[in-house]
Amino acid sequence: MEQEFLASLIKEGHSSREIARVVNKSPNSVLYWARKYGLRWRRTSFGPGYRPSLIPHRCVQCGETNPQKFYGHKRSICGPCHNAYTKQAGMEKRLKAIEQLGGRCCVCGYNQYPCSLDFHHRDPKLKDHNYNAMRSWSWDRTLAELQKCILLCKNCHAAVHAGFLKSPVRA
Repeated sequence: MEQEFLASLIKEGHSSREIARVVNKSPNSVLYWARKYGLRWRRTSFGPGYRPSLIPHRCVQCGETNPQKFYGHKRSICGPCHNAYTKQAGMEKRLKAIEQLGGRCCVCGYNQYPCSLDFHHRDPKLKDHNYNAMRSWSWDRTLAELQKCILLCKNCHAAVHAGFLKSPVRA
């Protein structure tokens, strides 16, 4: 790895992970070469010596530099990019969870639109109270919660809650 190239990326404020993606190496390899060349990253923690005015706002996704578009102490990803990433990751996790439960309604077999499928807890007493924050959970914790659920389309889900259908056992 060339010293000047690595030094320029570090000076621009890129992290070891970002540099690793650019040079197609592991972050540990980037750290090895940085140490070998005596290169250091600027201090970015919020501990003693932290001075936010010295660390510029620069979004690693889109290059935005307007401080008004960043949330709180975040300086490496702007609000719109953070929101887009969070939304995409949540959608991918939901699709993975739907696939885990068979990908179709347990009652009628509907599977045309994933947005029309709901997770129904077979026993509401076993439901985790933080279920609505599931998108921030680890996949293992999500799987544990999915074991308590069945997949129903919106119509069948409403009919189960209204008492017109009996909640089916896991298919």
